[in-house]
Amino acid sequence: MVDMFSGRPNPSWETTDTEAGTITAVLDELIDSERIRRAPGREGYRGFLIEDPGRLSITVRGTSITVRTETSIRAKSDPDRTLEQALLDMSRRQLPPQEYEALIAQTRAN
Repeated sequence: MVDMFSGRPNPSWETTDTEAGTITAVLDELIDSERIRRAPGREGYRGFLIEDPGRLSITVRGTSITVRTETSIRAKSDPDRTLEQALLDMSRRQLPPQEYEALIAQTRAN
């Protein structure tokens, strides 16, 4: 899901096995971080949320990644925004063109 709207449902979709593999590969390459960032309390783009119910959830906001499992919360640093860019590429195939363009504009503003 991409968390970008206020007052209406956010776009969400199922990832393919290939996309899930890309997400896992990028996550495995990222360095651990001490800092867990909270979601900004504002309208507009607030990041991506990747969920595998019962196993984990991953929040991606620019250079900050938070990985939550039943037993832990870990922060990762993504200085090149590699995971966010991969998710933007995936979202291009899922979102209507106007929503995708709005998403790109909002990520550039962050």
